[in-house]
This record gives sequence, structure tokens and C-alpha cells, in this order.
Amino acid sequence: MFTRIVLRGAGLDPDRDIHTVVRSPGDYGMDLRRLRDGSIDAAVVGSTMAPEAVAAEHGWQVLAWVGDHVQVPT
Repeated sequence: MFTRIVLRGAGLDPDRDIHTVVRSPGDYGMDLRRLRDGSIDAAVVGSTMAPEAVAAEHGWQVLAWVGDHVQVPT
């Protein structure tokens, strides 16, 4: 749901403009492998992965922070 909000904020229609692969959360290593091998173009990863550092290491970009688009109660 958060991803859909971020996509809409970027002017994309999550039902038409992208193909979404829904999976159980937590295996960010799998997402990184798929980004590296080109089988996916983007991934939602948790802040525990230090996204800026990982992106910089691989020459990728952090496209958005969910927290910039959604206020999650704590």
C-alpha cells in the first residue's frame, strides 16, 4: 500500500504503469541480487539495509523514501 502511494505521488498509475511483483517482506538480499542481474528495475527495501550506501556502491539511485510521502504512526 505504501508503495502505491509513493508511485501515485510520482505521477505513476500503479495498476497501469508498472508490473508489480508482490512477495513476503524481509529478503532484501534477494532484491539486491535481482537488481544486479537486471531481472527487476526497482525494489522497496527497508532502512536497515542503509539504502543510500548500497545504492552508491552499485551506482543506483534511491528514488523515494516512503516516510516523505506517508506519515506512519509510531
